[in-house]
Amino acid sequence: MDVFFGRLATDLPREPHEPVHWMRVPVELLVVLCLAVGVLPATIIGPILNAAAGPVVGGQLPSYSLALWHGWNLPLAMSSGRHGGRHAAVAAAAQTHPHLRLRRSALAAPLRRTGCCSPWG
Repeated sequence: MDVFFGRLATDLPREPHEPVHWMRVPVELLVVLCLAVGVLPATIIGPILNAAAGPVVGGQLPSYSLALWHGWNLPLAMSSGRHGGRHAAVAAAAQTHPHLRLRRSALAAPLRRTGCCSPWG
């Protein structure tokens, strides 16, 4: 299967190949950096944040916590409600306005087969 879930091309002028390693190095570097920030946010970003915010505050920074997960709280509930409400509104609009439904494309057909887009037809 190719990138867009279609059939593999057979009439290509040359055989496709993987890129050389030096072309993947920037992506691999970003992956490592993102993983490091995700696992240790205070250790990686803390000193940078202190250096940037210290002059703005003009002294000692107030206490703060850097974390990816802050637990079940009101902002998470509000975000979940907003996203759920948006998906419900789009699904309802697609039922009354057929032009908003997913078109038949190389990506839409596999999504329909998985059942993830059933509200859109």
